[in-house]
This record gives sequence, structure tokens and C-alpha cells, in this order.
Amino acid sequence: IPQPQGQRWRTVNLACSVLRLCFVLSAAWSATAQQAGGSKNEVHVPLGISRCAGGACSPEAASITMDSNWRWLHSAGGFKNCVKKDGSGWDSGVCADPASCAKSCQIDGADMKAYTGSYGVTPVNNGVRIAFPNGPRLYVMDTDTTYKIFKLKNREFTFDVDLSTIPCGANAALYFVEMPQNGGMDGSLNTAGAKLGTGYCDAQCPHMQFIPGHGANMESWTKHPAKNPDGQWLQVGPQGPRGVCCAEMDIMEANRHTTAWTVHPCDTQKQHICQGDEDCGNVDKHLPGVCDKMGCGWNPYRLGSPKFFGAGAAFSVDTSRPFTVVTQFVTSDGTDQGDLAEIRQTYVQDGKIIPNPKAEPLLNSADSITTPLCDRMTVAYHTNKSEPVRNDFKQLGGLPSMGRALDRGMVLVFSIWDDDFGRMLWLDGEYTSVKDDPKDPGVRRGPCGFHAGNDAEIQAKAKQSPISVTFSNIKHGALGSTSVLKSVPKPPPSAASSPAVPSSVEGANATAPTAASGHAPAAASAAAAAAPSAGSVTSNPSSMPRQPNVAPAPAGIDGTALPLATPYGPAPMPQPSSAAATPAVAPVLAPSSPVPQAPAAAPVAAAPVAAPVAA
Repeated sequence: IPQPQGQRWRTVNLACSVLRLCFVLSAAWSATAQQAGGSKNEVHVPLGISRCAGGACSPEAASITMDSNWRWLHSAGGFKNCVKKDGSGWDSGVCADPASCAKSCQIDGADMKAYTGSYGVTPVNNGVRIAFPNGPRLYVMDTDTTYKIFKLKNREFTFDVDLSTIPCGANAALYFVEMPQNGGMDGSLNTAGAKLGTGYCDAQCPHMQFIPGHGANMESWTKHPAKNPDGQWLQVGPQGPRGVCCAEMDIMEANRHTTAWTVHPCDTQKQHICQGDEDCGNVDKHLPGVCDKMGCGWNPYRLGSPKFFGAGAAFSVDTSRPFTVVTQFVTSDGTDQGDLAEIRQTYVQDGKIIPNPKAEPLLNSADSITTPLCDRMTVAYHTNKSEPVRNDFKQLGGLPSMGRALDRGMVLVFSIWDDDFGRMLWLDGEYTSVKDDPKDPGVRRGPCGFHAGNDAEIQAKAKQSPISVTFSNIKHGALGSTSVLKSVPKPPPSAASSPAVPSSVEGANATAPTAASGHAPAAASAAAAAAPSAGSVTSNPSSMPRQPNVAPAPAGIDGTALPLATPYGPAPMPQPSSAAATPAVAPVLAPSSPVPQAPAAAPVAAAPVAAPVAA
């Protein structure tokens, strides 16, 4: 659901997982209250993963399942959709109340033919290729019925990626969320579980169709107004009143023009069911909710290095060819017991180690995510002087909170998606709102034009030439063990307080190159109830959420009906209307309470502005 954050926007794909799905049709998959039906047995996609330590790596059992919201949701033993065709509400003939609805609706499994043919998910050597637009959100499994749990504090995570075909407006995402290992299967309201991709949550507190322990999220099923980057108010949704929150660590959200990695902590443990503005968050009321929707993130373009990441030999990392990403989670004392104090990212291409670039002087030339960097960015990139500075990241626990989530364990997620409502401007745009001044620090997220990146444009490009991402050679283990990068980072120096931020923020003409961050899946979902559309928005002074991203919407971004998902695969995504709706209360999920403004200092010289890219 589109969510305003100050003057910036980020659309998170509405095609998100259904948390509480009930009966699985396949006779080969036994579950409580199983219903007879003709579905296929679920066959998970194989995936190669290695655990490393002491200079050696060993293979681990792993596979991939598809998010439940890309599966057909229909009446048990029948073919009636649980949500009305026009998306206006739940079918009362199937769903009389939340619990009975959860027990009267079912989803189907998919075999390898469906994964590769209908959903564009293809196993490759030690990895997986996901094609746009049908590629679903994917979760990594360790058994046939449980997700693989990664515990990465004081560890590192490495993967290879090929995103050479991904244009402006599209996003290839690899990230972690603290969803339950069994997918929330409880034997009653959810008998599908991890095997069929249930249990999703993230830092956006998505208002899912099904809520753990409750059933269908059907009460107060209404649309909500949201303002797009062009300043138009549109009706989005509809959605129910409850959301599902959990910590989210975005390792990469990228296309061939820009990349971002972002930390989204929560002040709760594991999944949290939210309801109302105080709990879920509300931007207009300056209520943060329980998770940092915006997060603290690193986008090389935004932080001062527009020539670091892009297609061609002129860039440090050439995205026209595959490369390796190494992410290290460093603790305060170098032990497993210490707090998470720093996150470092390094690239490797053609055997060459490519360090993360230093940030602009306004951010003290930092080269990794630390608490001082996040504090400085909150102030330095705050350009809307009509609103107080808010440091949600620190208020909701910051890096130590994310470290505790990494200790408890998180699930690995892959996706490829586009963002028709916000055009992915939070990630790659020259600016993200008509009210933005590209000369203000932190506004420019990437080289892509403000009007580029709508769904019709990307769909047309995909028809001309395939768009896909390949993730492969995934490794995790001790620091310095998973790649040619053998160095073990030392704990960062402790900093009780962040230094004052030079207030070029106060000078309207200060320029900051950009690129953002986030996480969430693609426009072509196959939500069982009805095919969802791209559309949840949030922004982030230091990056963007993904994630990322994330309530299922049975109606288009402006309320027009979407085609239903079918037993044969995802339904095509329709083009949203541009008709403006009457402004009203902004949707839930937002930033946080005021933080004092840092003292002013001498302005920093403006950085050169690169010409926008159209594709």
C-alpha cells in the first residue's frame, strides 16, 4: 500500500505472501483438515548453498519455494475465488468470518514445469534465475516443510549476481526477514506452512490477506488514498486493518544502474501483529510503529559515488557482467556475544576486490553502515524543513536490534519486481517527488529519469528482450571465509555520540548524488484471491524499505479490478489508471518522533550532477 514518508516515496509490491492459508489440495501433501482436490504436488526448486569455515566450504541441503500469494486461493474442493472478482471484498459464500474463511480457502502446489514455464523460475548451476514479469517472491528451504534459518551476526554472506538486463524502474532483491521457520503453520487456520510459502512479514508491517492466529484480514476491508510522485492522490488497496511486522535486512536491491543495502530494525521480537496507527505507524501523525520503515541504508550513487556502480567499463563495478557481493556483519567486540556495530559490503569482479566507496564529506567520508553514519544521514538528508527531524532507526533499536534478529535467525528471500505507483524512484531516480529539489543532499538516488520506470514501459522492454536476475554461489560462514576477501574486519571504534553534521542541509543548493534502497517482489503476482498489483509506498531518509513491501491487493492501484490468478499460473498485470482520487487521510506505516536538529556548520561544496538515464 502506498505510504508517504516526508516528500519521498517508495512503492512496495502488493503481491505479497498470504500468511494464513488453509487447505492444500495435493493428495501427496498431508495437512490437518486437508480437502480433496486436483492440485499438483509441490516440487521445490533445487538450490546450491555452502557453509564456510577454516578455509573450506561444505555444501548444505537447500531448495526454494514460491510465496503463497502467487498461488491460486480458492474454495476448498472447488474453484470459487475467495475474494470477489472486482476486489471489493471477500465472497461471503466462502468467507463468513475470519476463521471460517481461513478454513474454507486453499492453495495449490506447483511442479517444476509450472515453476519454469509459468513463473519464470529456473535452476542454474549453484543458483536460480528469476524472470520478470512472472517471477514470484522466493524463500530458501532447508527441509521440505521448513525454511532455512541464517544466523549471520559476526559472520559473512556472499553471493554472485547477474543483473545485466534489469532496467530503470525494476528491482532485483536479495534480503532477509524474521519470518517463522515453519511458515506459521498451526494445524488449524494455516495448514499450508512453509512448504507452500506462507508466513511472510517485513519491516513495512504489510496488511496481509491472512493474519496469524486470526484468519482472513477481512474486517474494515477498504481502500486508502495515497499520493504518487507526481502529486496525484489515488485510491489504493483495499486492505484489512491488521499488519504483520518483523525485522528486515536488505542485502541488495538493484538494477543495472544503481544498488542499495538497508537495515530495517524493529523493537519487537520475531513477528508482531499490528493494528492501528500507534502500532503499525502513521506518517501524518509522526507515529513510527514498531519497525523502521525507512531504515538506514547505503546507496553509492546517493552517498556521493555516481560512477561506482553501473553498466560499462567506466564504472568500478560493471553491471553488464556478473559480480560477487560480500556482506560482513561485525560486532562491537569481535565475538558472537557482542552487539552488531557495523555492516560492511565489498564487491569482487574478475578476481579483483572492489571496496565499498567512501561517502561524501557531508557524511564524514564513512565507508560502511555504523550508528554514527545513520545518525549523520538522518540530519544531513533531511530536506523538508516543515517537518521535524526524526531518527526512527535509533528509536527502534538500530544496529543492536538488527543484531538480535540475526542472532535469532532470519529467512533468505529472492525477488524481481517493478513499481508502477512510485516507478522505483526511491532506488534509481534523479528525484522521487515533484516537490524534491535534485540539488538538495540525498535527493538524487540514481541516474534514471523522473518519468521513467512505469510498468507498461518495463513490460514492453521485457517483450523486446528478456529481463531476469540470476543469484548463485551462495555462501555463508565465518568472517573472511567465503570469498577471496580473506581479511577479518576489526570492530569499529566506539562512538557514544555522532559528530555534528555540516549543515549544507540548511543550504538549498547543496547537491548530493543519490540512489536508495528497499525490498519487495514483482508486479505479476498470482495471488490466489486475485492477482495483486504493485503498490505499497514508503520512503527513507537514508534508504528505502523492500522489501521488500507489502499487502496483497485484489484491485488495481486506482481500484480497478485485476484479472484473477488461475490454476495455470500468474495472471497478467493490468495497467493502472491515472485517474486522481480525492485527497484523504494518508495510509498507515510511517516514520517517527522528533529528534533534535544537529548544529549548523560550514556548507560542503556541491557535487557534480550526472545527466539522467532513460532506461
